[in-house]
Amino acid sequence: MHGSHWRNVSGPTEYPGADLQKLAPFSSGVPLWNAQFVEGEKQFARDFFCHVNPYTGKAYTEEPAVSTVEITNENGLVCAWRGGRVRKVWPEAMVADLQRGWNEFLKTRYTTTDRLRQAWAVGEVRAEGRNLLQNGDFSAGATPWLLQCVKPSTATMEVVPGAGPEGKACVVLDGDRAPEKLAFVDRYQVGLHLENGCRYRLSFLAKADGGDKAPVKVNVTVSLSQAPWNSVGLSGSVEVGAEWQEVTLFFVGTQDDSTSKVMILPPVGASRLSLASFSLRKADVVGLPAGESLEAGNISMPLAPDECTGRTRPVTADCVDFLYELDGRYFDNMRDFLKRELGCKHPIKGTQVDNYSSYFSQARYDYLHSHGYWQHPSFPHQPWDRDDWSIGNSPLVNAGGETVVALAERRVRGKPFNVSEYCHPAPSTYCAEQVPTLASFGALQDWDGIAFHCWLELTYDWRTREVKVLPAERIDSWFNMARHPVKLVTMPFGALAFRQRDVAPAREEAAVGVTLDEEKGWLIDKAAKTWRSFNVAAGKGATWRDACTHRLSLDLGAKTVPSFVSLELKRVQSDNGELTYDQSDPTASVLTVNSPRAKAVIGFGAGKTFELGDVTLRPGPTMQGGYSVVTASAVRGADFHSPGSAILVTATGYVENQGMVWNADKTSVGSQWGDGPVLCEGIPFELILMTKRAKAWALDGHGRRVAAVTGEPVAEGTRFVFGARYKTLWYEVVAE
Repeated sequence: MHGSHWRNVSGPTEYPGADLQKLAPFSSGVPLWNAQFVEGEKQFARDFFCHVNPYTGKAYTEEPAVSTVEITNENGLVCAWRGGRVRKVWPEAMVADLQRGWNEFLKTRYTTTDRLRQAWAVGEVRAEGRNLLQNGDFSAGATPWLLQCVKPSTATMEVVPGAGPEGKACVVLDGDRAPEKLAFVDRYQVGLHLENGCRYRLSFLAKADGGDKAPVKVNVTVSLSQAPWNSVGLSGSVEVGAEWQEVTLFFVGTQDDSTSKVMILPPVGASRLSLASFSLRKADVVGLPAGESLEAGNISMPLAPDECTGRTRPVTADCVDFLYELDGRYFDNMRDFLKRELGCKHPIKGTQVDNYSSYFSQARYDYLHSHGYWQHPSFPHQPWDRDDWSIGNSPLVNAGGETVVALAERRVRGKPFNVSEYCHPAPSTYCAEQVPTLASFGALQDWDGIAFHCWLELTYDWRTREVKVLPAERIDSWFNMARHPVKLVTMPFGALAFRQRDVAPAREEAAVGVTLDEEKGWLIDKAAKTWRSFNVAAGKGATWRDACTHRLSLDLGAKTVPSFVSLELKRVQSDNGELTYDQSDPTASVLTVNSPRAKAVIGFGAGKTFELGDVTLRPGPTMQGGYSVVTASAVRGADFHSPGSAILVTATGYVENQGMVWNADKTSVGSQWGDGPVLCEGIPFELILMTKRAKAWALDGHGRRVAAVTGEPVAEGTRFVFGARYKTLWYEVVAE
């Protein structure tokens, strides 16, 4: 696809009491429903798309340099509600406007308060008021509350009588939590008896002193007190500031257990956390609250999923219907405006599918798209803090291709599908797998486009409106590919595998049916548990085995569920024989590509022999336990062995800048990215070409031959031994 992609058909719009800086982040739900915002968005689109290019004489509505148009990036009203942003960042005036719309919706649906009350009363519960926590007010000291602190973290816990609000006792937790994953600091109480399906209300008072990290994020979890230690209904976080505040969290118990524990985890780094008045009780389940009516127009809408926990299911169902109606109306409105009023001739897409909007509303656009990031940077204190972050830094190949498989599960049957952002963020030392893995799976799944995020970012600071000049010849940020040699050198393999179909689409398609009621029902029943993803295909049984075997899709409106590949299989091959995924050893998995014009060994292949048709590959030992990515592409000729065939071979693995300063877990370098030139591991491997005569050369950074590699005749053909001595990531091999 050539040309410019226009992203976010929107412009700045004022709103009473709105802080546009807070509304600017993704998933804010703005401007997707309010008439003032939508009209401002349309005017921006008129001004932009009706402009006539003086060089071509064409308006941007038909300008061929514009390839596609996107309505809004990573945004949707459904997602904003699911992620709690409606409650967290919307100004009061905007929330009040939404509440008015909610009351109008209910009045149309029910007409009278009595009818609404009767419908919402189904499932009401009046719970007992006993506090399930012992000594929640600390009147008896610290017992039975306990403190866990794992080195190198440090922490102390002290009960201070009279130091809480209104002279109440409080506990003060002084800690310095280390960033290592297992360096826990938490305050907890065990022995809670929880019931599966029962609704609970946890509340406490809190304030925090985190220095310049204010407010601080405090994690709150209710989990098993023994292996497997998983959550039994609550695993979330709250922002705590310097003044006393009440924290109230609702959750649904996910299993019967009599030894559960509630845990409070302070943020990474030094902090002082004061806590008081803990209460855990079974929650009332209410339909229509007292004092609310359609006539008064004051019926409260749950502004976040956790608020649904204390409401009956019909309330949540109506809330979801309302959100879907507004969200769908917006996307239909903008599509029709661009196509019918402005006359845009470009393919138009709405927003990313899966967790931002409904599959059904997005399927009414020309095509659908989605994003995928393997181990996106996380920021424990402040969003996008370039000094305080971490990544997972582990190989995707050992995780069942998690991110790529999730993308495969999002394609809608009969609609074009594009991956519009994808990345294994730096400084991942396993990122060599990024391009070959996505391109190979994308070709097998028969997607229509792939865009890696990104070529060059962070050259413009939109907050200060300043252009930054980044240093050359080093990996300079999480996402940039322009200065990342390992990612760049694998791009030819990816382009040929995907765009030239050197990897063929799978022969068969497994279509997973899903109805609109099912999609809504998933959100209604799990509203308070998660907001991240609908996971339709995975929820019905699809796994990495299916994504590697055949094409996956969602069949909207259907109820069919295909037969999935057996969960007992640890090694699967695509139905066209070109991809094989071996997870027999989950700590050393391997993905191989074997097509007439593309070969690859991705993962832990050291010491193994891979016979891939007319090419045999034997990766050698590496810096990361045998992990490497070796690819071969037939850039000239129909195969690898015919006389005159030219082959581009790449071998990549560990990568970092000179002088990078890693943390102990090797998950972050903070702001200490180091300097260039970039250091890349020289991967040792053997390649046997099924031809009697062949020549090979090591290539320089421009792809020019710099050193001949001598081949050795063997029974199978011609054998080449490559390695670090050639100081390159790629080679040329020519069959004679």
